[in-house]
Amino acid sequence: MSKYKEPRDEIAGVRFEIARNIFGFSYESLIQNPRWEKIVNYYEIKLIRKWKNEGMPVKKIAPVAYFFGINGYYFSDPHEERTFQKKLYEIKNYILNNNGHYPTESLNMPLSQIQPIAEDIVESLYQKLNQRYVMESCVLVEKNIYVDIYWHDSGLTHKDAIGLKQKLENYYLCNVYKHRNPEPPDSIFIGALIGASEAGFIIPLIPYDIKYIFKPDYCEFQGGDSSGLKIGLGYISSHNEKYRDKKSEPVKITSKELQYLTEPKISNTEFQKRLAHITLKNQEK
Repeated sequence: MSKYKEPRDEIAGVRFEIARNIFGFSYESLIQNPRWEKIVNYYEIKLIRKWKNEGMPVKKIAPVAYFFGINGYYFSDPHEERTFQKKLYEIKNYILNNNGHYPTESLNMPLSQIQPIAEDIVESLYQKLNQRYVMESCVLVEKNIYVDIYWHDSGLTHKDAIGLKQKLENYYLCNVYKHRNPEPPDSIFIGALIGASEAGFIIPLIPYDIKYIFKPDYCEFQGGDSSGLKIGLGYISSHNEKYRDKKSEPVKITSKELQYLTEPKISNTEFQKRLAHITLKNQEK
């Protein structure tokens, strides 16, 4: 008799990592959180770490989603990729502005009632979506994506920046600025809602060697973007390093990893998974 294999959801596993990163939880701090203890009640760190690659157990989707204050289908539905991250940032901002309290609408039913209901819904959703995972999961949606291009004396010159803008402005809003730091650029920023097609189109056009990438939650006033719809070019890994906290440090990226990230014809979900893997790798050490 074959051993029972617990149904898992790969999209939910990837999105759990993104949610954990947005909320700033390490694995250790996550399982020690009283809310996690009350709602999820699961403490196997080694197994939780595997969710991003092996998928989250379907039966865990509802309580984990409830822990973060959103509905379970945002973790599973490939069509909710953009809304998922927007919802998380909304919840996070609400918590920060309300002394750690979650929105009442996310807690309008006792856990004893919402958990089995949500699990039934997610289980049904998993069955319906199971055959879709081998297909392209991205959906054509209108995005107000913009590109900030910082030019320098070398690496990415003013001429380079104007050339990039001319190639991109028919598709995206482009802004060109002179960077105040004279050093040549070596980094990029990719927002949390940028898709595979945008990154695959823009990144190969960059004229300098990309050695670092700033994480999607990079501080906005230093060059990040809370909307998730920005790509930043001409960034410098050492810029403002004296004033950055550890969370805002850029992550090294190799040419092999960059090729892996921009592999043609991958889905938005797969791109999201690869971006999360690269940008979170240093946080797990």
